[in-house]
Amino acid sequence: VNIIKGDAMQTIDAFEMENPQIFFSFAYIDFDLYLPVKRALNFLQTRMSKGGIIVFDEANTDSWKGEGIALKEFLSENKNYKMKTIAFARQPTLYIVNE
Repeated sequence: VNIIKGDAMQTIDAFEMENPQIFFSFAYIDFDLYLPVKRALNFLQTRMSKGGIIVFDEANTDSWKGEGIALKEFLSENKNYKMKTIAFARQPTLYIVNE
């Protein structure tokens, strides 16, 4: 597990440069805002293993619309990712799977 403090718009670029070999099977996105979510998804799209899961904290809320908008754009641009829902929480949690 890596938790990196800082502005994602800067730390993702630095992490990418320091770790060009890295792949993921799981990522949890909790940025709430459009630009960092979009940047994180662009970074992850070619680094997720087959069957890899990306979970979103606030993609399905009215309070933080940017996360959902970035997810919707990502799914329209990346047909190999499929959206699913976990319905056990107070509000349904969205996640996508790299098929």
